[in-house]
Amino acid sequence: MTFSQLYDHCQTLLPKIKRNDLKDKVIELSCRGKIRTMKTTLDVASCRGFYLSAGNCDHQFVKQHGSTVIVLARGLNPCWERFVFTKELMHHFDDPAEASDSGDKFERMLEDLVPGGRERSPQADSEVACFWMALAVLCPESYRKKFDAERRAGRLDDYAIALQLRIPQVYVHRLFEDQYLKNIEKYREMNK
Repeated sequence: MTFSQLYDHCQTLLPKIKRNDLKDKVIELSCRGKIRTMKTTLDVASCRGFYLSAGNCDHQFVKQHGSTVIVLARGLNPCWERFVFTKELMHHFDDPAEASDSGDKFERMLEDLVPGGRERSPQADSEVACFWMALAVLCPESYRKKFDAERRAGRLDDYAIALQLRIPQVYVHRLFEDQYLKNIEKYREMNK
């Protein structure tokens, strides 16, 4: 299973891309079984969701569902919920070395996400990669180009784009950063 295959599949879809379509395609590509979703109370200031691999069989949520679990914070609005779900779904492409499957690895990853100059852990690199991969699968490239042209011409603002894609407005500008395509190509190459 590769992110590159999922990305190519998403190029054939129209916004708003349904999260169940993404999940079904990831399951089809991975042949790794079910992915369940559940909601729980989380402090959204520090965590809106997380991914639990089916291999994390000691975790109570994995035991309860018997599969991979994507955990989402209760009370997220639909755009945040879609984006967080998709970002966590991208962890299905992680190498085992990138897993935050212990308290120590999770704490290190959180520390690494705060700018500070030290080299990031594989877990923090995975968080960054999953962010960019989520943006890429939720916005097919042909639509991104169209939105960019309309945005530059002043006919479309970030809020209107967020409504069409059903993603948080705060992330829309990231679709148009100079490094966007370079980032996506890097993650496609890494996940062929």
